[in-house]
Amino acid sequence: MRILLLIITITCICLTGCGNTGKTGKGNGTVLPDEPGIYNNNDQVDILQVIAEDKEFDGKSVIWDGEKVQVVDDELDNRNVMDGRYGEFEFVTLKTKLGFDLVLPNTGHNSDLFLADKYPVIDTDDEYSIETPGRFLSIKRESIDSFNQKEAELLSDQELIESSNEAINSEMEHKLFTGIINTTSGEDMIGFLLLIPGEDSVYLFRYAGIGNYSDIRVEAFNAMRRFLNQF
Repeated sequence: MRILLLIITITCICLTGCGNTGKTGKGNGTVLPDEPGIYNNNDQVDILQVIAEDKEFDGKSVIWDGEKVQVVDDELDNRNVMDGRYGEFEFVTLKTKLGFDLVLPNTGHNSDLFLADKYPVIDTDDEYSIETPGRFLSIKRESIDSFNQKEAELLSDQELIESSNEAINSEMEHKLFTGIINTTSGEDMIGFLLLIPGEDSVYLFRYAGIGNYSDIRVEAFNAMRRFLNQF
């Protein structure tokens, strides 16, 4: 009888654990473990849905590690924390051959972007790009007649969703997208893509990273807003 009960118990444990298969595929969602600080209301969590539902100052943040997404408690996601995510930062100016200055806050999470002697930089008349283990920054100049095609490609990209233009608060015409961005080296980072129709060129501004989506958003919006102000 004891042997029979043991077999039944083992069988139940095996069947219970069979449903947790781990990562289900980029863009389709991730099975999250039940751990303190991780909200797992459903078995599968769609990355784009999590991003779309993320709100500033709700005490939670989206975390992306390059493969899976988690939603965690975040004490810095609070407008009343003076030295937190929205505190004062040193701003660094990057000169580019594109003819624009890139002005970014040095939050500490993105400081490797300013180490051009350590990480190779592409700096030409048509592109400025740098990739580090934690961040990816890229601006590319395209032909002026490519705007509609680029917009259609981004709208059909299943790893991106369009964001409100009010997020960056600029009078310059632009389209803003957020989601999973594939970097030059083939890494999947979470972040933002800005499509800008200039007078004689179209610009694609990508900013993405590994880690806290809220940190990446602060860095990206600061840089993108200052970039738009130069048009």
